[in-house]
Parts: sequence; structure tokens; C-alpha cells
Amino acid sequence: MMKKKTIKKILRSKVLCTALLFLCFQSAKSSKDSSIDFTESLEKDLSDVPEVMDSKPLKKKLFTKKPRQKVAVAHSLYEGLRFSFMENSTPLSLEKYSRKTPVLLIFWGSFCGPCLKEFPSLERLAKSMPNLKIVCVAIDGPNEITSELPLFYVNQGKGTESDNQRFLAKHSIESVPAFFLFDTTGKMLWKGIGAKEWDSASVIDKLKKFVEPFQGKLHPKRNKTNRTTKKLSSKQRVHS
Repeated sequence: MMKKKTIKKILRSKVLCTALLFLCFQSAKSSKDSSIDFTESLEKDLSDVPEVMDSKPLKKKLFTKKPRQKVAVAHSLYEGLRFSFMENSTPLSLEKYSRKTPVLLIFWGSFCGPCLKEFPSLERLAKSMPNLKIVCVAIDGPNEITSELPLFYVNQGKGTESDNQRFLAKHSIESVPAFFLFDTTGKMLWKGIGAKEWDSASVIDKLKKFVEPFQGKLHPKRNKTNRTTKKLSSKQRVHS
């Protein structure tokens, strides 16, 4: 009786194993068929997409640096000239003396008739154009010439005549009167040789073309008395 039960158990286990193997085989077959179907459909979809392999590759954008704006450089004559009042030997520079205003530099000499002749017109020009700094520098050292304008002489610091002459020769100042017009940064705008009637209409018109663009950059001094009166008046209004 026991042997029959054992045989039945063995048969059942074999049947179950066979059934399980069959089910595994069927599931594997179905998954294989589905994967084949998916691959076929994907290939079909890709065949409908237009070919783009022949198109040219995209070019890389080149980033070019913007050129830097050039900083205005002062002329060597503007930077290098040193001059002094007739009464002393303290050297001055155009940058410090002009205080960032346009400069009309005149080289002259006490021996030069045309130089002395143009002084009155320069004096009138100074009154008509107060925003233009006029600097008259003698090339022959201190002298007794007087004018309404402040007068100077070339003084390159060492106090020797050869240093002054060397500086003048370097900038080709060989005859007088000679003039040089500089803007507020020391850039040369106009130059020439020979006497002029500086307050004539034609010369003033030409000077204004150079000078007027810089007038907006000038900052005139405020009147302190006016400010105090304004403050007082405002206080009086508050108390009233």
C-alpha cells in the first residue's frame, strides 16, 4: 500500500515538472515573438525618417573680442614743457596750470616784433573766451616785457640754456611766434607759425570749433555767499 502512494507522488511531481517546463517554454516563445515584432516596427518607423547624414556639420560660433577704446594720450610737448613766471624760477606744467581746460600755447621772444605786436589781440581773446587758457612762453629767458596776460619763460628745471634749447629743437620750435592748441586731455588740435590777429572773427570761429565741445566739461566755482543766503532764506521761511 505504501509503495502505491509513493509511486503516485512521483508521478504527480513529474506531471507538475512537465507542466512547468511547458509553461516556461510558451512564455519564452511569446516574449521572443513580441521582441521580434517590436524590432520590425522600429525599423519600419526609422525607414520613414529622412536621412540627414549628408547635411553639413554645424559651424562653431567664433567669439571675437571687441577692440578696446583707445585712451587719449597727451602730446609730448604738452606733457614735457616746463615754464616759470618771469618773477621766479618755479617750474610749472601745462596740465597743472591749465586745470583741465583747453590751452592755447604761444612761444614768443622779447626780440621778436611780430610776437609783441600780437599781444593786444591775445589780451582781447582772453576776455572773449575765458574758458580758453592762454599761455605765452618766452624762448629767451626772463625779460622785462609786460602784458595783461601772465607771461612765462621756458624752464626745463635744470636752469641751463642748453636744456631749454634742446627741448625746443626736439619739438621743431625754430621760429617765433609759434602756437599750439591743445584740448583738455593734452591732444594737439591745431598748430602754426606766424603772428595772428587772434580776436578776428575768422580766428575766433575756428577756435570755438575746437574749444566749445569742452565747455560742458568745465565746472565753474559756486558762489558760497549765494548758498548761505539761500540757506538763511529757507530758515526764515520755516520760522515764519
